[in-house]
Amino acid sequence: MHHLNIQNYFFFVLVLTMMACGEDGPNPTQTASVTTPPSETKTYSQAPAFILLDINRNAVSLEDFEGKVVLLNFFATWCAPCRVEIPGLIELYHKYQSQGFVVVGISTDPEGVAVVKPFVTELGIDYPVLIGDAKIVKDYRLLGLPTSLILDRQGGIRNYHVGIQPKALFEREILEVLNP
Repeated sequence: MHHLNIQNYFFFVLVLTMMACGEDGPNPTQTASVTTPPSETKTYSQAPAFILLDINRNAVSLEDFEGKVVLLNFFATWCAPCRVEIPGLIELYHKYQSQGFVVVGISTDPEGVAVVKPFVTELGIDYPVLIGDAKIVKDYRLLGLPTSLILDRQGGIRNYHVGIQPKALFEREILEVLNP
């Protein structure tokens, strides 16, 4: 089995994500939405655990959000559809934060904090933003950007979307988990 170093892995991910993220915005033929439907037994795949650094270099783990409904949003600063989607995520975060909801942004930029921190400031992102690594890209099987997951309060993956999604879709899915 071949092992890729981090730079090669991020290059591979970059090539894949460029198919979903172009400078001209999303192309409907290149983005896809995959939704994990609830099963009859209401059991869901568990989100892979992680510990990543935030933009202030503090360690943050998925366990830190235990008991909350989480929208994990994988993005890159160069991804135009990611930039379009983020203002809606900020609105949802503000609207439902008091009910136990949190958005967690995870950057896939290999340059890390140097490019992500100014991006966060420019867009006014006030939810937690973490710096991703090759392991999280692999663990979450990222195929394009943006990729967003809705996690229930037990860390189960309820919905998985590749490509830009309308805020209304996220809101409906968040409410289904917040108010079962």
